[in-house]
Amino acid sequence: MKHLLQMSAMAIAIVGIVPGCATDEPEPAGECACGLGLVCEAGVCVAPPADGKFDLPNGALYEGPHDGSGYAAIAAFFAAKGFDLTADPTKLALGWPTREAQTAALNRFGTPILLAGRGYFHTALDVMRTLPTESPDVLAPVSGTAFMFDWYGRVGYHGNPYAGVVGIWDPLSKTVTQLMHVEPSADLLAAGQNSIEVTKGQLIGTLALVPLADTAIGEYFRHTHVDIVDGKANRALDPSRYLPYQDHVPPVAKEVYFLDATAQKSTKLSTGKLDVVVELSDRDDFSERNFEVAAISYTITLDGVVVATSPRCELDHLIDRIGPDSYSTGTLSLLDLGNAAAQVGIGKWPQSDIDNRDRTFRYALTQLAVVDRRCTVRPDAEGFVEVPDTAGVMTVRVTAWDRTNNQVTTRRTLRR
Repeated sequence: MKHLLQMSAMAIAIVGIVPGCATDEPEPAGECACGLGLVCEAGVCVAPPADGKFDLPNGALYEGPHDGSGYAAIAAFFAAKGFDLTADPTKLALGWPTREAQTAALNRFGTPILLAGRGYFHTALDVMRTLPTESPDVLAPVSGTAFMFDWYGRVGYHGNPYAGVVGIWDPLSKTVTQLMHVEPSADLLAAGQNSIEVTKGQLIGTLALVPLADTAIGEYFRHTHVDIVDGKANRALDPSRYLPYQDHVPPVAKEVYFLDATAQKSTKLSTGKLDVVVELSDRDDFSERNFEVAAISYTITLDGVVVATSPRCELDHLIDRIGPDSYSTGTLSLLDLGNAAAQVGIGKWPQSDIDNRDRTFRYALTQLAVVDRRCTVRPDAEGFVEVPDTAGVMTVRVTAWDRTNNQVTTRRTLRR
C-alpha cells in the first residue's frame, strides 16, 4: 500500500470510545503506517504481495475493527428481561426525535469517515439541529418501554451524557431503537436501572454537548446517534429507511479513474492489474451536505467484452452485523481514502472530513461483489481488472442509488 495520506495524531477531546461514532480512539495494536512501496501485515511493514498488486492508496490509515457490541448488549438486555425481539420492521412508525419536523443529518448509516488517521463506516443516523438556536430536546420516536444505558450497554445512567443511550423496545415491531449522546430526562434519571413507559413524541432527554476542546463547536455539533436494532437477527437497520427522512435528491457521479498496481491514479487505460474507482455522493432535502450512496451496480467491458460486473450491491450489508465479536468492514479495501486526503480539515470538526459539506466518496468497483445475496468486499488480491497489451478501450457503466431509491447512471469510456 502507498501512503498518500499522512495525518497527525488525534487532538480531539472526545471522552471515551463509542463503536461506530466519531471518537478519540487510540490506534489499535498491530496497526502501522508504512513508507512508499510497503504494506502493513500484522503490525510490520513488509513488501507487497507476490503478485505485485497493491491495494488502494490507504497505507497511512487504519480501519480498526467494527464493534457493534454496545448495540448488541442493549438488545441482549431486553431479551434477558423477557421482551420479544422477533422483529418486523414493516410495523415501525417512527417520529423524528427532535422538536422540528425534520432537521439536518450529520452522518448517515454507511457514511465513510476520515478522522485523524482512521477510515471507517459510520453506523447510525446522526440527527442534529439545523441551527444551534433550536431546541436540544430529544423526543421518543416510538412508544414503548425505555431504559437508560451507556454506550457499552450497561443499564442506568453513568454520569457521562455523551455516552448516554436511551433504548426503547417497540411492542409493535419488536425492534429496539437506540438514541445515543442523550442526557436523560428527569423520569429516566429517576428510574435508575428500571424502565419507564414512553409515548411517541415524549421528552426523553436532551442532546449532549459534544466534548470537543472548543465548546462552541461542541454546541454546534450536538446530535443523537440513532440506531434501530433487530435483536434476534443481530442486525442494525438503517434508520433513514424508517424515520420520516426526506431525500428527493438523486446521487451525483463525478470522476471514474484507475489505480494501477502501485496505487497510482490515472484516467488513461494501461496494461496490468487495475482497480476501477468511481467518485459518488448524495444529498438529502435538509442537510446541505454530501453523504454516501446506498447501493451500486456496475458493468466493465474491454473492447466490448464484459470483464467484470455486479448486480445491485447493498452497502448496508457491510456494516449491519452486530454482536460481541468485532470484524473488518473492508473500508480500506473498498474506498480510496488516500485520494480524499484534501477533504480533511475543511469544516468545524477537527482533523476530519465530517463537516466538509462537499466531500465525495471514491468506491473501488472492482472490490464489490454480491455473494449469497449479500454485498461483500473482495479480498485485495482478487479485486482488479487485468488489462492486456492488446486492449484499447474500457467502458464503465455504473448505477448508484440512495436510501429512497433515487438513482444516477453514468457511462464512461476510458482509452489509452
